[in-house]
Amino acid sequence: MDMIPTLETRRLYLKPLELKFADDIFAYASLDSMSKYTVWPTHQSIEDSQSFITFCNVRYDSGRFYDWALVLKGVQNEQKVIGTCGLPNIIPESREGEIGFVVSPEFSKQGYAVEAALKVIDFAFDNLDLLRIIAKIATQNITSSKVAQKLGMKNNRIIKNGLHNHTGVYDLNLFVLERPLEFKENS
Repeated sequence: MDMIPTLETRRLYLKPLELKFADDIFAYASLDSMSKYTVWPTHQSIEDSQSFITFCNVRYDSGRFYDWALVLKGVQNEQKVIGTCGLPNIIPESREGEIGFVVSPEFSKQGYAVEAALKVIDFAFDNLDLLRIIAKIATQNITSSKVAQKLGMKNNRIIKNGLHNHTGVYDLNLFVLERPLEFKENS
């Protein structure tokens, strides 16, 4: 887990996931509305949230997986987790990473997803030397699509039946953000 640094934004700490965050994660991951367009099912128990954290911690060592807890600054001794943001799938051969983000409904539409994702994108370009970031977002997931657009991502195409999960089958918008040219020239 030493590979996953803590990152900081104006209002958030992005910290590697720890078991002590399970209660906060369960608070939003147990809501059916939160997992409708995700690859993970609704958490039925605190053990599901603990298993998710353990799964992330095991994957950290691969170098192809980065996921951070979004921790509010100045709240509950800076331990209040309001969501996650990360790069759950990195393809080193093509220098591409897929970004994902989840923010508790209590804190949604306040700019936290954009703030965290911008920091993760900077990390990906600066530290992982990636050339592009993609996001696969269900076409019905308007809120996440708006976040992708605010990040400067372009809707590249639709992937028909791209998501098969516990609630159904969904088409996906494939959003793409290319690394700025000044970064590429230094590569």
